[in-house]
Amino acid sequence: MKFAKNLLILRKKKNFSQEDLAFSIGVSRQTIYSWESGLNYPNILMLKKLAKVLDASTDDLINGYDIFKLPKKIENFYAKYLGKYDGVVKYKEVPNWFIPLEEGSEVNWGIYENHNKQYSYHLTVMNKVVLHGKEGYEVSIEEYDPSLNKSDSFSLILNEDKDEIYFLGKVYYVDNIKHIETFRDKNFLEKWGIDNKFKGQSILYKNAEKYELTINSKQYKAIKIVYFEPSRDNSSKKTYFEVFLNEKFESICWQRYAQDKPSSVEITIDGLKYGLEYQCITDRIE
Repeated sequence: MKFAKNLLILRKKKNFSQEDLAFSIGVSRQTIYSWESGLNYPNILMLKKLAKVLDASTDDLINGYDIFKLPKKIENFYAKYLGKYDGVVKYKEVPNWFIPLEEGSEVNWGIYENHNKQYSYHLTVMNKVVLHGKEGYEVSIEEYDPSLNKSDSFSLILNEDKDEIYFLGKVYYVDNIKHIETFRDKNFLEKWGIDNKFKGQSILYKNAEKYELTINSKQYKAIKIVYFEPSRDNSSKKTYFEVFLNEKFESICWQRYAQDKPSSVEITIDGLKYGLEYQCITDRIE
């Protein structure tokens, strides 16, 4: 079934219908349907044709996106300020999750503490769903521990409304029992709401800045946006986020600072000290 999912995701990334893809490689739409349903599989000749048309590799089709490709360590990280960004940035990815709400989107990213990769995540945007009358997307999330063993999996349901991202619900399993939490549940809002309430986070950012990043000796042009979030421990302290985007406004990397946290990297904002907790790198760096 992994091939079936990969084919579906890559087809949607190219904005192809099943008919479009079928015509491109000389098969029927029913054949594409059978492949995406896991009923049949293409031979090696068809696999190569699919890869060529979808601008992918046969490995992408068979194995999909690979968390193993994320660097194990940040050898060096340097951000050189280039100037102010002219205009407003519309950052359409889910805050802290690096993925846009578009069916078929997929991303891998890792959390790095003291420059070493800890947990890795693989996210995929699935189909639309309706929850308490609100339409959103189900985002599949797979978590991998430092040894790259899968340690957790669940889904979040989110939507975008009036240039804001809302967390609608969470789906997970405990002892093979399916649990569904929604924005009507207190426990869910304490974890996924804003100030324990059902509120959206804006995707419009003013005062963005241009940077040149150096990550593991490679350079990237980037646009930096910043935002604050309240602490999860119900204190008055906040966390501060720096997100670096490429020219498509896709996340390259991300840094999280905690108020009053001792760290070898500290910054001061409005007279308050913040220490670096961890960095994240997505597979959009090459």
